[in-house]
Amino acid sequence: MTARRLPDRGFARSRLRKGMLTRFSAKREFMPKYVFTSESVSMGHPDKVSDQVSDGVLDALLAQDPMSRCACETLCTTDFLLLAGEIRTSAKVDYEKIARDVVKDIGYTSDDIGFNASTCEVVIKLHEQSADIAQGVDADGAGDQGLM
Repeated sequence: MTARRLPDRGFARSRLRKGMLTRFSAKREFMPKYVFTSESVSMGHPDKVSDQVSDGVLDALLAQDPMSRCACETLCTTDFLLLAGEIRTSAKVDYEKIARDVVKDIGYTSDDIGFNASTCEVVIKLHEQSADIAQGVDADGAGDQGLM
């Protein structure tokens, strides 16, 4: 099969350059140089479960110590949860219980569905926030999205 060149009819052509879609016409009228995308996941998706567990940890910390600093990330997969990050707080909370309670509230309570809040493996890798980070947060604020 041979490639066939389509006749140039003077209308917009597309070109992929540096990962961005650009459209231009013979008149050099430029269109936006970006493609808008977004992601949406449904209830029970591991991303949403992870976000809810991290939110549960933060809520528990702030309930006891409004000055808590929490950079808690959660990863979850089939019958497994991992909490990792840095926390500075005077609050005393049971991170494993919080994680299990959130997963139970979501509805993962059966081995038949591959995730059981009562029996899933929960690994906690949370540690004290470093003094350097604490100093930076106190002086300038923080946030990986530029917001606090």
